[in-house]
Amino acid sequence: MGIWNQFFAKTSLTPDFSSQLHEKIFKRLPSHSEENVLIITCVAGLLARVAFIDFDFDARERESMSQALKELDVSDEEVQVIIDIAIDEIKQLSGLENHLYCYPISEMLSVEKRYQIVQALFNLAASDDGVSEKESEEIRQINTGLLLEHKHFISARAHVLDKLDSLK
Repeated sequence: MGIWNQFFAKTSLTPDFSSQLHEKIFKRLPSHSEENVLIITCVAGLLARVAFIDFDFDARERESMSQALKELDVSDEEVQVIIDIAIDEIKQLSGLENHLYCYPISEMLSVEKRYQIVQALFNLAASDDGVSEKESEEIRQINTGLLLEHKHFISARAHVLDKLDSLK
């Protein structure tokens, strides 16, 4: 082992947490693999960011978040806990950790799965009967962070075209 390896050697058996949200969700989902918890955390963080970009969070947005998380094989009870943790964390951090949610997803998931996340973000934004310019811009930044092309953003946004506030 080289000298540099000694500085970077792991000294504990606990996983490296990418964010505070990751650590909190990991503790609440002991039956899931570390990789699965990381994906769930990142998706929950992105959903919460879009849901709370307007500093308002309503029941329709909660339901939309719930549907997106259920597609990640999370139980109903776990979904509610994850949503509560994610919204609380986003309120406290005001989006300071957003980049930490995009990087693991872009490394672990295919382009198709990342595109599905962008679609879920637009569905979430549209769930309260309108996609604001702020929500759309946040999703565009997330799309870039997920290393997707602009065509993915345009395609996902087209699914909620009738809900875009800028076109009303």
